[in-house]
Amino acid sequence: MKSKSTLIIVIVIAMLFLALGIGGTYFYLKDDIVQPNNIEEAADSLDIEYPKQWQDIGINQNDQAAGVISRIRRQNPRVDLIIRTVPGETAEEFDVNKSASKVIKSLKKSINGFELQNQKIIKVGGYNALHLEYTQKYDNEETSDTLMVIIPASRETHYLTFTTAKNLTKIEPETDEIIDTFGSYIKI
Repeated sequence: MKSKSTLIIVIVIAMLFLALGIGGTYFYLKDDIVQPNNIEEAADSLDIEYPKQWQDIGINQNDQAAGVISRIRRQNPRVDLIIRTVPGETAEEFDVNKSASKVIKSLKKSINGFELQNQKIIKVGGYNALHLEYTQKYDNEETSDTLMVIIPASRETHYLTFTTAKNLTKIEPETDEIIDTFGSYIKI
């Protein structure tokens, strides 16, 4: 039991570092200057409904410093969702399709045991978003499934990262509902 809880903690920490790495890579690649924004205000204004099986577990100051505006958890199967917002204008000519390969290349370099399962472009809140599904294999042979949705909006980029030790496809209707609901939160 201790190894499973340790695994979940390692996964959550790894996803936070991953989100930080992708955010930095994204802004480096698009050559934009990040504008200051009040993450605390964004966290307070996030008022969306989640399926009843999901529970807000709160964020701390370290989360806020990293741009995390919400942490949501589902039990049985346990799935953690981290919602992160990185402030900064998105260039009008920015193309999610063209950036997808750069993001995947960055993930392959930064995540040990990374194996891409699926990628596609979806619409979230009127924006084109990168939808990535991947597995991560650890040294102890355990794996995790991750769904990451990257939404480059006009004034910020949003990252929704779902992680579980189980198969995410079992709860796909719930993850789709959360993604769609989050789309209504994004300002165009």
